[in-house]
Amino acid sequence: MILRGALFPSNVAISMGVEPNATCLSFDTFQLFLTVFIGIDCSDGFCQVLRMEHQSPPRGGAAVGHLGELNAIEAGAVIYWRLWSTGIDGQRRTHADFSRVLGEKPGFEAVDALAQIFDLCVRHGRRPLMRHDLDCKCLGADESCIANFIGYASECKREDAALIASLIVKPDLCLPMAALAQTFGLALRRMALAELPRGAPNIAAETHSTSKTIH
Repeated sequence: MILRGALFPSNVAISMGVEPNATCLSFDTFQLFLTVFIGIDCSDGFCQVLRMEHQSPPRGGAAVGHLGELNAIEAGAVIYWRLWSTGIDGQRRTHADFSRVLGEKPGFEAVDALAQIFDLCVRHGRRPLMRHDLDCKCLGADESCIANFIGYASECKREDAALIASLIVKPDLCLPMAALAQTFGLALRRMALAELPRGAPNIAAETHSTSKTIH
């Protein structure tokens, strides 16, 4: 059986083993096309739509790198973003870390900025942000976005930070969130340069040792 008048794009035709712009296809080749490219099964003499289930990571959760590839500020942003996302205990640990290194008032201001950023992302985010487990060495796509956002803000590049924020929240919130990110990012920078008291985390060291959780 020959099906005449069937024209296919060259990339589809080549992948099917057919010459580009062929004007006729054998029925077997046409069956292959229906099955592979469209998801229709004609093996029993009649066509039916195949059940096609494609498992893929949640959007934003796919690993795009490793924490060890980030600088101390970006890695610290991801680590504390994860820790804050774990709930009350993680938030208390975050506050304790910043207060121990920076002092009570500067520590509170930094953590308050992080809390406001997190709240804006939850209430006004374009979609839920994905995160990896606290001890995971992978860097997720959303986490990479957060790392760059805080990183630019810590360098006082507020416009660049606001541009990245536009991928996360509504446009009218980008500049206010960039200002909060600058407060938090500069605090991370001071922590990375500070002589750490005993028991406080070393952000720079964690770079090399180390919403929804992916794994």
